[in-house]
Amino acid sequence: MKIKKAVVLSFFSPSVLLRKGVRNECSRRQVVDELLELEKERNILRKRLTRNEEKQRMLVLGLEEDSRPDTFWNEARERGIWLVGLLTAQSVSSIVLEANEQIISEHPTI
Repeated sequence: MKIKKAVVLSFFSPSVLLRKGVRNECSRRQVVDELLELEKERNILRKRLTRNEEKQRMLVLGLEEDSRPDTFWNEARERGIWLVGLLTAQSVSSIVLEANEQIISEHPTI
């Protein structure tokens, strides 16, 4: 419990902690070590926050995080995916039309 007080108070400088009576609970070196650990954690969290902010900006702008450069093969791949999908849709629709050919010929308004 007393160490938790030192952790909470570790946002103060070590001299303030020593004046507040932390000297009896833990040594000055322990307080300094705890401050250094907290500073490292703070830096790590700041880096994570910066990365997340950059990702959010890219999402708002409509950019992908790992956007590939526009080369011939990348463009061909993207267009090929769309073409295969459209070809599949056309094939399915022709199968449906063929199965219902008699109904369509009897009711031309459909």
